[in-house]
Amino acid sequence: MEMQGRFDEGLRWMEQSRPQWAEGNGFSCHLGWHHALFALESLDRVAALRLFDAHLDPGSTQITLQRLDAASLLWRCALLDIDVGARWQRLLAGWALDVENAGFSVFNDLHALFGLVGAGDLERAEHYTREAKANAESPGHPNGAVMREVGAPLLDGVLAFGRGRFDDATRLIGPLRGAMHRIGGSHAQREVIDQTLLAAAARGRSRSLGAMLLDERRRTRQATPLTRYWGDRLDAPVR
Repeated sequence: MEMQGRFDEGLRWMEQSRPQWAEGNGFSCHLGWHHALFALESLDRVAALRLFDAHLDPGSTQITLQRLDAASLLWRCALLDIDVGARWQRLLAGWALDVENAGFSVFNDLHALFGLVGAGDLERAEHYTREAKANAESPGHPNGAVMREVGAPLLDGVLAFGRGRFDDATRLIGPLRGAMHRIGGSHAQREVIDQTLLAAAARGRSRSLGAMLLDERRRTRQATPLTRYWGDRLDAPVR
């Protein structure tokens, strides 16, 4: 439903299935995250933040999966210029982000960077990125090739986005789209990268990339409010 833009159906299904969720664990939080994605596809900003607070509030997160979902959802909100208040700061307050653990998972590093950039702590974000790259380059490191070939330019692109260098962000991230499966995660989880590229294209000058991404959305999804939003931002209205 998410990948086809069937957000109305998805919202109804999530509401109907909620009584069967076992609360207080990573799976229920992840279901709440999926529920919020349907809300964002409908551009229901209030519902998206309400679902964040109900399922991913930093005060109740306990495991990495929950923090990754929280960072992903807040980043998507920020791309849509939704004011998330102090949620970034609360998320980072409970997330150690020890640099000695950086570099072992590009997927995790990406979401850690979302948190740091989203909170405006760009100096720490740059330090974390340097350490992630350095750790992955240590002899025999299992993630070395993925970091060099995908992770390093991806993280640099997110840093460029955070610095307002949107054309650099699209230049760094755009060519990686065909290799994103290498960092792990589901299609729905990795779609945040396309959302980032759409935002960068809309804020910068890479309109051709934005038009391509928008065309992909038109061909694979229903004409959702979110697709129409990006069409308006890219001066390419979606009917």
